[in-house]
Amino acid sequence: MNVLLDTHIVLWWLNGNDELSDSHKEIISNTDNLCYVGAGTILEIHIKSKPGKLKISDNYIDELKKVGFLEISINWIHSNQVKNFL
Repeated sequence: MNVLLDTHIVLWWLNGNDELSDSHKEIISNTDNLCYVGAGTILEIHIKSKPGKLKISDNYIDELKKVGFLEISINWIHSNQVKNFL
């Protein structure tokens, strides 16, 4: 299964937060699944960390790669296609 992880899920995974449900943990841990993180998530993490609302390690991107999360590029065409699912 291909999974696009949102910012909260990524942060909860990195921090081992209890708010991450067992089913989410199971999906992410399953090596048969491909877990993607978009550039928007990285941007949002930086925006939240600047005012001091969020503490995250400087090498969190390396941690994402080590876990096996994959980068996904989303462009205007992709974003426009969302209208087909609404």
